[in-house]
Amino acid sequence: MRKYYPNCIIYEDEHILVINKSPGVNTHSPSPYATNGIYDYLRNLTPEWANLAIIHRLDKETSGVLVFSKTKLANQSLTKQFTERTVEKKYILITDRNPPSDKFSVVSHITKDGSTFKSVPLEKRSEPAKTLFRKPQATDAEIIKLCSHWIDYAKNTHPNLSLQTLIAHPLTGRTHQVRLHASEKGCPILGETLYGGTESIRIWLHSAELTLRHPQSGKPLNFQASPAPGYPALSSRQMFLTDDTNSFRIIYGVADRFPGLFIDKLGDWLLVQSERELNENELKLVKTLSEECGSVGAYFKLLQKDVRTQNGAILSPRLIFGQPAPERFQILENGVKYELSFLEGYSVGLFFDQRDNRRRILVNYVAKDFPLLEEGSQVLNTFAYTCGFSVCAAMNRFHTVNVDISAKYLEWGKRNFQLNGLDYNSNEFCKGDVFDWLKIFAKRGRKFDFVIIDPPTFSQSKKSGVFQAYKDYPELLHIVLKTLNKKGIVLASLNTANVPAEKFVQMFNQTISSSGKRITQYYFATQPMDFPSCPEQPAYLKTIWARIE
Repeated sequence: MRKYYPNCIIYEDEHILVINKSPGVNTHSPSPYATNGIYDYLRNLTPEWANLAIIHRLDKETSGVLVFSKTKLANQSLTKQFTERTVEKKYILITDRNPPSDKFSVVSHITKDGSTFKSVPLEKRSEPAKTLFRKPQATDAEIIKLCSHWIDYAKNTHPNLSLQTLIAHPLTGRTHQVRLHASEKGCPILGETLYGGTESIRIWLHSAELTLRHPQSGKPLNFQASPAPGYPALSSRQMFLTDDTNSFRIIYGVADRFPGLFIDKLGDWLLVQSERELNENELKLVKTLSEECGSVGAYFKLLQKDVRTQNGAILSPRLIFGQPAPERFQILENGVKYELSFLEGYSVGLFFDQRDNRRRILVNYVAKDFPLLEEGSQVLNTFAYTCGFSVCAAMNRFHTVNVDISAKYLEWGKRNFQLNGLDYNSNEFCKGDVFDWLKIFAKRGRKFDFVIIDPPTFSQSKKSGVFQAYKDYPELLHIVLKTLNKKGIVLASLNTANVPAEKFVQMFNQTISSSGKRITQYYFATQPMDFPSCPEQPAYLKTIWARIE
């Protein structure tokens, strides 16, 4: 099995896993169908992390050191250390207000206040929350140096503000504790508008250092994490990806505080998408991100509501600054090469919201207690497009059968095979309607160990007519099941936002049941963490992995 370790890992041994959490990422998912939190993501990434347990949490907008336990011993020991307050925590915060003194403390009770929290005076039976604050001292030189680039970035972002750095020692671990207590003393954290802070690109709070005792040896362990300088959305994405991935989403609309704006890094270029032309601030943001991620140019694509009525020239992105991309260029995702193009209309050749599902195939591991396939397994990739899933499958020596109505995209898929040193001639590429090919396979008794179903939301063929993903999904599933080996696996995706995840899951389960089959293993996956969900922009991509008998 290939190993996949994201850049956020600080330390790991038999008992604990320590990471540098990104800003804007939840510790755990707020709901079963929302984008993963870092805990959900990690525990399903590799069998070694399948038993991870949450010991403490960091707020979504707080970055820094976060510890998970891997064993029962570690869980008990670390829980005791946090409960007895023997763990030493050191946070760095930036404020544009004057603190009341060089050293001060706050003791209060933190309680829920609608959708947020508030700090109130302690009463006899209320749980105390206590935080010590101080200005940096000579003994803090190491930790300040660790955060110096981050601090400088804040100053460069706010040249007209007089910014100050404070050290915070939370002696307890209540939700929003440091943020509330700083505000209570008249020095709200920069970016913490919820509690009176000045607007900024992030909440400038970072868990810089954590000291605890090893759960087995009892020896003291000290962990430090440097906050990634640069635009927070960009640094956040880079932390949970690997160094052999150079393509991902940097800005995802309202979830990243830019409604209607979407920015992708595609190798050496940026692709900006919006329903309107860019305004001055958005163009400035694009140039900032271009400099920080080292892109050589940026393209812009105007999002169209009905792409079927538009021609390719209108749909294709246009260069807005920098070097033009060649007709075809390569990107890297988890060490796999793919060919992209800005000259092929609406899509560039790969859907990046499926990156985690491609990675699951590549490492041959779906999620906790859900291995994938054995070498030589037969894989059917319906609606194959440029065969991104199949390339990952072929790298595991699975035999792939790729079905797509477009000969052009299947040829593109063959080039993706070649880019990765794979012999496409030892795989199969079938041009035509998916429903027709499924019926042919069923009639011939052709069986597969793994069937991938990732249909377009809408498509049309001369023979089968109009295909609407959700409406026609049950029929599609019924036919797929006729080609599936016993204990075979189905990957079923739906990428339409107007169908709730619960409804999709219900439809899937009912279809399997009505076919006289049963699900023996199951995992629900949403879009990757660079496509974060929020109430205003719920997760749209829904994927079910199921082993079926």
